Amino acid sequence: LQRLRGLAQDHQLDAIRGLSDALHQALMKAGAAATASPSVTVADCQQGAEELARLLFLYAAGQRREASSEVMARLQR
Repeated sequence: LQRLRGLAQDHQLDAIRGLSDALHQALMKAGAAATASPSVTVADCQQGAEELARLLFLYAAGQRREASSEVMARLQR
């Protein structure tokens, strides 16, 4: 995710960079809270990964889109 973030930053892909950052933080929270009550669930991380794949697919097709605000909110809890 950190490499993807760097690539997105180099190419000014703010939506992909922001989603990569949010997904990275969510994964770190989920790992740290594995024994406690997690604020970010595995389903949240899965949805974030799927949204990232969607944005990358659209970028490859020549389209730039924003990340889903719902997905971003779930990752940033």
